[in-house]
Amino acid sequence: MKLFTSRRKVSTSRSFISALALGVALGLGSLGSAQAYSVNAGKIYTEAGQRVQLNGVNWFGFETTSHAPHGLWARNADDMIAQMKSLGINAVRLPVAPGTLRGEAVSTVDLSLNPDFVGKNGLQALDYIVQKLDAAGMYVLLDHHRPDDYAISELWYTDGYSEAQWIADLEFMADRYKNVPRVFGLDLKNEPHGRVTWGTGNAATDWNLAAERASQAVLRKNPNVVIFVAGIEEQATCSSPHAHGWGGNLEPLRCMPLAIPQNKLVLTPHFYGPDVYMQSYFSASNFPLNMPAIWNTNFGFAKDMGYAVIPTEFGSRYGHGGGLELDKVWFDAAIDWLVSKDMRDSFYWSWNPNSADTGGLLQDDWKNVWSDKLAKLQQLWGVTVATSTQKPRPRPKSTSTSALTLIAQQVLVGDLFTVERKVDADWNAGYCVTYSVKNVSKQTGAWSTSFGFQDRLDNSWGATLRVEGTSLKAVGESWNTTLNPGEQTTYGYCATRPQLASGGSSVVASELPAQLTSLKDWGTGYCMAVKVTNTTGSVVPWATSFPLQGTISNSWSARVTQNGTQAKAQGEDWNSYLQPGASAEFGFCANR
Repeated sequence: MKLFTSRRKVSTSRSFISALALGVALGLGSLGSAQAYSVNAGKIYTEAGQRVQLNGVNWFGFETTSHAPHGLWARNADDMIAQMKSLGINAVRLPVAPGTLRGEAVSTVDLSLNPDFVGKNGLQALDYIVQKLDAAGMYVLLDHHRPDDYAISELWYTDGYSEAQWIADLEFMADRYKNVPRVFGLDLKNEPHGRVTWGTGNAATDWNLAAERASQAVLRKNPNVVIFVAGIEEQATCSSPHAHGWGGNLEPLRCMPLAIPQNKLVLTPHFYGPDVYMQSYFSASNFPLNMPAIWNTNFGFAKDMGYAVIPTEFGSRYGHGGGLELDKVWFDAAIDWLVSKDMRDSFYWSWNPNSADTGGLLQDDWKNVWSDKLAKLQQLWGVTVATSTQKPRPRPKSTSTSALTLIAQQVLVGDLFTVERKVDADWNAGYCVTYSVKNVSKQTGAWSTSFGFQDRLDNSWGATLRVEGTSLKAVGESWNTTLNPGEQTTYGYCATRPQLASGGSSVVASELPAQLTSLKDWGTGYCMAVKVTNTTGSVVPWATSFPLQGTISNSWSARVTQNGTQAKAQGEDWNSYLQPGASAEFGFCANR
């Protein structure tokens, strides 16, 4: 991101300590056990095979003259990290600049609110924030944002900051935090633009060659991290003529792939709407319907090629603080497209409210969040968490620890655990899902889940899964079967729907009656809730049919198809089987 505004703050000065001496003094090499990360099929995994989904924000400040994250003039750092986590955020991108890495003086920190920062310089402050984020179970992406404390450079070097210095700073970060378990990646350079090129053969401006050199150096120092590589801006060759924005153009990848191992590579486009810059296509007569094609051309195609594509900056004022109403339309369309593209991993710009272009997820008081922005991000991330100003919703009552029927986003298993389910991908003939199991009690316990299952299990991770009749049971592995209070683990699997994969009809199901209830009606369209009850005396996979007005636009918690004025629905993999007397609920919206 290009711009931020400042606030009046409390300033303090610190003595300079060399980076080398500081590293020895802090003993960062003994912080914890190193964790290896890699990319597989466009997603990031730990060495144990656990999928890492990044529900991320940018928290800037280390790349400025503050040499500390912004907002510490108004809040305690630990409190802000705890708030992030409470909102469903599990990853933070920390922009940094060489001044912080050299241990220059910290300013803009209210030491009465942050006594742990007394005596700390920039590098020590970075150490503190990285350690606190890791201790909170949050992933950290270190971003080389600027060559100085003032401006983003076009190239990776400037007249006063050489390529050798750039690579040395990347190596320093890779080595310094190599034993912090959740420091999983390095973003090599923020927003290459202007004179930068890709694949032209000009060693002085070809970003692809520089990224390859830097990635080799980083991985020699720390082979456990993944490398984040941004796009460029405009280019005459191997690139469309429409505007891309700083770091938003990955099109040259088609002509010149990166010589970086794909299992260590993440592509990191940035993209913004009218609040940042009014591109011509934002004024098109078919806006925002024109945007998916543009986004796909600029960078979405790389995801289809099997690359991991994770936007590390995108944002919007969303109508707050003088933002354009048009930008809300853009942002809504962007979220919908990212979800449809299964590009849910992301880093929102920004946590800070003092970004001149986008504002922040936090309001200007640095305490309360914009609930509408948060709702859009939680839609993208597939999480449901109350804001800090809302009362948490009550959990469903416990039924049995031996069986779990997933009838909602989150359910309670016995008295100890909640389970949330997220669809990672669904291509009709098959799907991949991830489950998050959390101990919400005050005692340690072992978890297991069991739910209806009618498909073919292809592969799994994070748990031992076995099919028992029409159920799929999961129990933890040796390393995650027992969870302490507040601890969470994830597991998942991919499965094939055999009948659909072979071109046949869906599973033969018992036709059950449907009870429809109106949720909303706006004249030209409507939404309905549907309840299906098993009125038979046996456990059955269910289906139901009902008359329909108009054309279905979307549905949830069932596979809904339409044939003229009739609709038919069948259960998803997690709710397809019903016990006698049990019910399943789903819904749909339609346009008249």
